[in-house]
Amino acid sequence: MATLELKKVNKVFGKGSNAVQALTTIDFESNENELTLILGPSGSGKSTLLTILGGIQTPTDGEILLNGASINQLKQQEQERIRLHQIGFILQRYSLVPFLNVYEQFELLDKVKPNGNLSQTKFNQLLKQLGIEKLLNQYPAELSGGQAQRVAIARTLYANPKIILADEPTAALDTDRVEVVGELLQTIAHEQNKAIVTVTHDVRLKKFADHVYELVDGRLSKAD
Repeated sequence: MATLELKKVNKVFGKGSNAVQALTTIDFESNENELTLILGPSGSGKSTLLTILGGIQTPTDGEILLNGASINQLKQQEQERIRLHQIGFILQRYSLVPFLNVYEQFELLDKVKPNGNLSQTKFNQLLKQLGIEKLLNQYPAELSGGQAQRVAIARTLYANPKIILADEPTAALDTDRVEVVGELLQTIAHEQNKAIVTVTHDVRLKKFADHVYELVDGRLSKAD
């Protein structure tokens, strides 16, 4: 049984002559212990697909399954509980709180989700792996794009979710940092039994993936 699965998912924006088919008959599955990569150019529907996987957007039709159970018809409160405790998002726009320094970003997460986060030892190790241990007193406006991206990655991993959905997590990173992030996501998937899905146009991540899909014009196909 797949950890996260889409069955015959379509997504249409607009109506009538203004309708745009963003996703077409998507079948997809992600499993624990695996890093899955979805490659595609800009405008191919990657972000739409990721937000549907995470229950942020609702498909026009089709089914979203979490551990074999449909989440389409769940009440909003239950979907929010699932996202808080089981699904972590690494978003392309970082979504850091501008008036909190880096350390306070994690303190805020502790207040929202007080249980199940990384221990202090594992947290310190994560900061060192991503090279952000010296940035804890900096504010988002003082960070470079790459630094902000690594902080956003760390914040998501700190919450210790079972499923991690990443939208272009290496877009602002140089090749050395891509290697660090790719190896980190691969290790977390394999050693911590997490299902990780990354949508990206960055082919440098292919070597770290267990499965590779391609998304072109809203149509998904297996590439490996």
